[in-house]
Amino acid sequence: MNIRSYIFISFFLFACTNKKVDSKRVPSILVKKEKIKDAIIKKENTLLIVTHDYDYELNYYGIILHEYLLKDTVLSSSKRAISFGPYKDVLMGGKYSSAGANYPVQVNFNENKVFMSIYKADEMEGIFDYNKILEYNVKNDSIKEIVSFSDYFNSWSLSTYNNKIYGFDHTSKAFISISLNNLEIDTLYVSNSSFDEIEYHYNKNQFLDIIAFNRENGVIKFNIDFVTNKLNKTILYPLKSFSSYRKGIAIGTYKDFSSNTEELTLYNGSNKKSVPFDFKNFNTHWINDSEFLVIKQDEIQKIDTNLEVVDVFKREKIHIIDVTTDFILISYFMENEEKVGLLDFDFKKIIDIPNILPEDIVLIKDN
Repeated sequence: MNIRSYIFISFFLFACTNKKVDSKRVPSILVKKEKIKDAIIKKENTLLIVTHDYDYELNYYGIILHEYLLKDTVLSSSKRAISFGPYKDVLMGGKYSSAGANYPVQVNFNENKVFMSIYKADEMEGIFDYNKILEYNVKNDSIKEIVSFSDYFNSWSLSTYNNKIYGFDHTSKAFISISLNNLEIDTLYVSNSSFDEIEYHYNKNQFLDIIAFNRENGVIKFNIDFVTNKLNKTILYPLKSFSSYRKGIAIGTYKDFSSNTEELTLYNGSNKKSVPFDFKNFNTHWINDSEFLVIKQDEIQKIDTNLEVVDVFKREKIHIIDVTTDFILISYFMENEEKVGLLDFDFKKIIDIPNILPEDIVLIKDN
């Protein structure tokens, strides 16, 4: 099965109560078909879910690729194990964990390669050994180390447009690029401080916008030209809180703990709009250029750039895990059972994804 036909959802879990099996005991492809109740708008969609695969007793570390095909009303799935080989370490914390900054597993579909961020540390003792980026080649089932850092390199992004990795090196407090062709590392910008939030926004094969936030500097855009690899810095908004960014618009979610008041704020150039809000958490998720999602108690609200509520979707203990091209990946409870599902942008249909725990997920993308 060609891995380029699929897009990946990745998972991260530091501890596991169920015993996992190593790659020698897992067939390369296992196929299972299940009937689902509703079809999504498109007749066919593809997903690939990546979960961690650790067996501490066997000293085995790796991931499993779960491939899904949604066609009409049939969900087909298959899976394949990838071992970290001689590297006996866990994945770096993912975007959905409090310790993570971006996805620890990323994919180059054109070259059939999977890149994984692993680390070794005793964080209780304040000891950090290393953070490594590994490259797995699907064609020949080989794995190798690309680069190693002496501090966290948990915010990075794979650019398939120019075959480079961009990220923030905490040791030097610098944005760097790593060429996967020759492993040359270039320092693009040195900061006087680290950042609380970092987002990566690609404009096809032309440039990358890195959106970075900290309380000292607010929201900053670092534009990187793929041809010259030059970086230009623009200070966007002097914010004290930041949630998300989309094409010049920044969303701030703020709580005054002294008065227990909460506020949702939208910044667009010199324009600023604010409304009171009661957040379940402070994450916001864009679904297009004019609408984004927020989470309240037992409901998702779709809000436009006028800060007006467009639509509401309710489920018990509902949570947004991430947003893809066509879907909202959610978790919720039904009859005391926790479920994971794909919700369409019109809030009309849900496709349940069986046998997936929401706390395992660290990446989701679709076609």
